[in-house]
Amino acid sequence: LYAYDRPLTFDTMLEAQGWGGIISKRIFEALASIKIMIVDLDLLAVPVIGGTLLLAWRRDRDRWLTLAPTIFLLAGIFIFYTGLAPFFSQGGSFKKAYLSLVPLLIPLAAYALETAIPDVRLRSGAMALIVALLAFNAVEVMREDIRFTNNFLDNVEKVVAELDALPDTTGDGEIVVMTQDQFVMSFLGVKAVQIPFESREKILEVAQRYDVDYLLMPPARPALDPLYNQTDSDPRFVRVREIPGTNMVLYGFDFAAP
Repeated sequence: LYAYDRPLTFDTMLEAQGWGGIISKRIFEALASIKIMIVDLDLLAVPVIGGTLLLAWRRDRDRWLTLAPTIFLLAGIFIFYTGLAPFFSQGGSFKKAYLSLVPLLIPLAAYALETAIPDVRLRSGAMALIVALLAFNAVEVMREDIRFTNNFLDNVEKVVAELDALPDTTGDGEIVVMTQDQFVMSFLGVKAVQIPFESREKILEVAQRYDVDYLLMPPARPALDPLYNQTDSDPRFVRVREIPGTNMVLYGFDFAAP
C-alpha cells in the first residue's frame, strides 16, 4: 500500500516525506490517539482521569504497582502506533489495542468515585447512573454502526450491479476492479486490487500487471483525488460511469494515452 516496489529504508521515507512530514505526522497521530483514548472511555473518562490524578497526588505506591503492567502496555502501544506505525492507526490498530486495555483502567474510575463520594448510597447511585448511561450510549453506537454498514453495503451492491453491465475490457473473462476497500468487493464476489498509495504511473503499472478493468473512486489517494474532484484531468484515466444514489464513480484505463 505505502511502499509498492521500493526499498523500505529510513532514507526512502525521508526522501518521500521530509523531516517536516515525518514529525508532523507523528505529532498529529499522537494527539489523535489521545483524543481516541478519552472519547472511547465515554462517561468513564472523567473518573478514570480523576483516579489517575488522585493516585499521582497521593503517591499510592502499592496501587501504582498494581497498575504498572497496564500502564507499560498502554505506553508501549501508544509509542509504537504513533511513532513507528502511524498510518491508519486511529481507526484500526491503535484503537483495537487500546480498547482491549479499557477493562483494566476501570479500577481507576472506581478509585476516583470511592475517594470523591464517601457515602456508600450516593456512590452506588452514581455508579448505577453511569452504567445505565453507558448502556444507552452503547446501544446507540451499535445502531449507528449497523445503519452505516447497511448503507455502505447497499452502495457497494449498486457498484457491483453496474460492473455486471460493463464489458470485460482486458478480455480475460472476468471483471477486476481497483479500489481503496478491496475486502468488501471480494465479499460480494468481485475480484479486487488495492489502490497503491503511489503516483499515477505506478497505479497504472499495477492495473496492467493485475489485468484491472475499472478503478472505483473516491480513491483517498493524493495522486487520484484531483481526478475524482475534477480539478485535474488525465487521458489515461477515463470517467466511465457514476453510480446512481452514491458518491462513487467508475473509471476505465487508456494505457496507450500519453
